[in-house]
Amino acid sequence: MKRHIIKQFRSTCFILDKSDSLMNIYDIEIAKRIEDIRNDLRKTKIGIDALANIHGKLSELLPDMIPEFIEISKNEEFALSLTNELGSIKPGKQDWTKYEKYCIKVLNYLFIPGFRKVYVQAKTYDGYERRDAIIPNNSNTKFWHDVKNELNAKNIVFEFKNLANSYTKNELNQLRIYLSKPTIGKFGFLFVRDMESNKNLSHAQRDTYGQSGILILIIDDKLLTKLILSRAYLGNCDDVIANEKIKFEINY
Repeated sequence: MKRHIIKQFRSTCFILDKSDSLMNIYDIEIAKRIEDIRNDLRKTKIGIDALANIHGKLSELLPDMIPEFIEISKNEEFALSLTNELGSIKPGKQDWTKYEKYCIKVLNYLFIPGFRKVYVQAKTYDGYERRDAIIPNNSNTKFWHDVKNELNAKNIVFEFKNLANSYTKNELNQLRIYLSKPTIGKFGFLFVRDMESNKNLSHAQRDTYGQSGILILIIDDKLLTKLILSRAYLGNCDDVIANEKIKFEINY
């Protein structure tokens, strides 16, 4: 518990070891409160009551130190609930619908606002082809603007595959067909549960880009969690997605 409290304090108070500059950053009252907690944490032996006291002081101090702390705390709480929910969904047919609904909820958390709307299970006019989700690329951020120009990504397509066994090239090729349409664009996401043991997808991903210029980023549970936490702490996940795009291009 002590370790958790120390980590919490240090992660939010970057001036923990710069006591001389406390007065220059915060007013006298806050600076004294910071120094008080700092002295408490220096003690080699802290009992349960003392830990509870420190925790109370931290809870009162952080919103005054960081005005956005309460909002960040709320975002963190919701993000952790999303990651816990993901862990409760079992790969396989039994939880397939549950996984799809979960992914739609995550898309709304990651991209709305920013984009205007997530279109769920959009069908072509003949009713045959179905995409799990589509987001029209109407964002004004630099990354999505660049993607639109580079890959003609008028719409961003998302496909969700809650398979328990190894994935084949077919899972990615289904999305490749969707992205071959001139009205859609050439950028999409394939959500899977585990990427480390699925080399087939990596091969299909490279083949798709090499043959058609279509870029499909593959998002497994580990990377999805990273996107969720980035949204909670930074306000968006654009940098994480951009890094995945760069990583693919470098390793292609």
